[in-house]
Amino acid sequence: MAAVVLENDSGAGRWNYEIFQSRIAERFRQIEPLQKRPVWGSMGRPILVDDPSVAVQDHLHHITLPDAGGIDALGEAVGAIASEPL
Repeated sequence: MAAVVLENDSGAGRWNYEIFQSRIAERFRQIEPLQKRPVWGSMGRPILVDDPSVAVQDHLHHITLPDAGGIDALGEAVGAIASEPL
């Protein structure tokens, strides 16, 4: 899991979520672990199986934090996403 912070006032040029998502989508099919989904195995434990229906949108979450939220708001948002079961 990772959090990426995109700021529009970056000196590296204009970035936004749509550009970020399109860059990830260009490489998505080359990243094998992203092509899998968890299922319950015969031993009662989850295993990963190939799933061609998995899309880049299944792996990305886009949220906008309040301007004054800072690192605390980011931590709360990441914690909420990470606490969701697979």
